[in-house]
Amino acid sequence: DSFLPSACDSCPDKIVCRCLQVTESQVVRMIERLELRTVHDIRQYTGAGDGCTCCHAKLREYLIKHACAEEAVTCDDHCTYCTEVFIVFTDVSSTVMD
Repeated sequence: DSFLPSACDSCPDKIVCRCLQVTESQVVRMIERLELRTVHDIRQYTGAGDGCTCCHAKLREYLIKHACAEEAVTCDDHCTYCTEVFIVFTDVSSTVMD
């Protein structure tokens, strides 16, 4: 049962950053309206990710889904995680577009 998506997974008021109580809808709205491209941008404009940093992976997912994909997948430090996500995303995108 713990592997099944919960009803709140699609809830726009789902808390993404527990430290600062920032919701999914707040993050997505700022990504789209302000054309945010990095986790640093999200931290600056919403506060999400400024606490324990546990939500950074989820914030990157929102960037990939709601922002310009190629620019969004790398973080400020070009970390290994972001590079791997970019490679996978690029491979998936080219497959879908072919």
